[in-house]
Amino acid sequence: MFIDLLRKITGSGSPPREDELRETLSRDLEVAASVVLLETACSDTDITRRERELITRILTDKFRIKGDQARELIETGESILREDTNKWRFMNIINRSFSPGEKREFMENIWRIILSDGRIHKYEDHIARRTAKVLKIPHKEMIEAKMKVMREENVSSST
Repeated sequence: MFIDLLRKITGSGSPPREDELRETLSRDLEVAASVVLLETACSDTDITRRERELITRILTDKFRIKGDQARELIETGESILREDTNKWRFMNIINRSFSPGEKREFMENIWRIILSDGRIHKYEDHIARRTAKVLKIPHKEMIEAKMKVMREENVSSST
């Protein structure tokens, strides 16, 4: 049944090769991560240059891609954010694809973006909590990720 669906999608009589499927799934995950990171960055009105650079670094480190590929992902993510109101599907891709450890690392990166300006806006806090909930990260681990990043970035706990 799945193979029949793939044949319809690809328009060919033969199913796509395994490496083609893996590449498509990897690209979907990269785009999903880009969208969620960008949504976090723009939750306090706009994306700063520092946040954009941080997202580029996160994407290049996580997915082992080059800077120009990360910038292309960011452009794709920004386009999606402007046009797509259903962000749930991107969180769902991340939730299904990341291991528990990768989810914790992703949560730390969410906090890095939020804390990049030294403060936490109420909408950023909301996105962090929603992200943790969707990724099934326990509240305690979300707070631990926040505190870890605060220590790394020398951000006061009064933010």
